[in-house]
Amino acid sequence: MDLDPFYEVMYHASNELRKAELAPRRNKNLVKERRKAFEDAIRAIDGEVAKHERCRRKREDYSSQAAWFD
Repeated sequence: MDLDPFYEVMYHASNELRKAELAPRRNKNLVKERRKAFEDAIRAIDGEVAKHERCRRKREDYSSQAAWFD
């Protein structure tokens, strides 16, 4: 499973979130912007993991069905 690009995005997004939390409270737009980048990275990772899980389940189903014909 190749998730390295997603972990890199997550790393940068978490850094942005940390910076946003340390930003002055008056800069609410920056906080919202960085929090959104963090949430988008989480969704991207979740989607990629789910895609790999579906593929794994399909492979298992196909291999179990193929066992019937052996």
